[in-house]
Amino acid sequence: MQSQLLCWGADCHKEPVVLALDGETEVTTLQNRVKVLKRWLASLSGPVAIAMESSGRYHVMLANLAHKLGHAVFVLDPKRVRRYAQSTAFRGKTDRIDACVIARFLAREQDGLRRYVPPTPEQRRIDSLLRRRHKLDVIRQQLADVAKLLHGNRAEMRRVREQLKVLIQAIDRSLKALITRDHALAERYQRLCRVPGIGPLNGTALANLFHRIDFQAADPVVAFVGLDPRPHDSGQHRGKRRLTKHGHPEYRRLLHNAAMSARKTPLWKPYYERSIARGLASTEALVDLARRILRTAWALDHHQREFDPGRLRVA
Repeated sequence: MQSQLLCWGADCHKEPVVLALDGETEVTTLQNRVKVLKRWLASLSGPVAIAMESSGRYHVMLANLAHKLGHAVFVLDPKRVRRYAQSTAFRGKTDRIDACVIARFLAREQDGLRRYVPPTPEQRRIDSLLRRRHKLDVIRQQLADVAKLLHGNRAEMRRVREQLKVLIQAIDRSLKALITRDHALAERYQRLCRVPGIGPLNGTALANLFHRIDFQAADPVVAFVGLDPRPHDSGQHRGKRRLTKHGHPEYRRLLHNAAMSARKTPLWKPYYERSIARGLASTEALVDLARRILRTAWALDHHQREFDPGRLRVA
């Protein structure tokens, strides 16, 4: 059933923000400034629905302001919107077309979309630190690869890598401080870290995710992080399943690392070996194990139970 709310689509950039109302051809162009956006939102009659693509930080201001005023806000996956645009009569790509496509998508698909929930400053800070830590870790590994090819300057390269290691350790301390500051978040973290394979980084990321979004089942969690397989069947043909890879890639990377660690533990090793025996490739078996770890983590958090290896083996 389509919503009776007026549906607006917003194409957000550093400058400007282009807004389109579903069914209208004219668009509104605004500066991406707090006062300007507040004035426009205040001019709307009654609550409306506003959708925008996830665009780094440029959509955050409008999303938070609209949510604060009681409007229904939706932050969309750009890939999904682009594929929707290609299936419609819209041709080309401009800011005006993008805003119109978003408004049309919202009007017709709103019932299947998840409303935007603004993160708290602490939650946003944790997500930001996790992303920055990953970037520093990648740079540190790249420097190690470069050092193998250098015949000189190895001492200088080693000092740079040590400084990066010190910076990563500082980020880890900041993450730990943010976790311990919130009692509910700390309780979630401690519960999740008791699962073999889930270490401090995975525990922090998953605790922060579950603390922000109240998932009512395991399948939406798997779909949220993009670990759900996409079928590709037609008639008698059974195509190869591939991951949808929706959501932020950092969750998938951390869960893959958790599976890499967990497959060596006495608890998860038989599960991994059974997947290999079924004919799965090693990468497929790791994805399957990562999905199982994520489902286990959600169940523990949702039902507020401590990890019991015996119950997992019975299952």
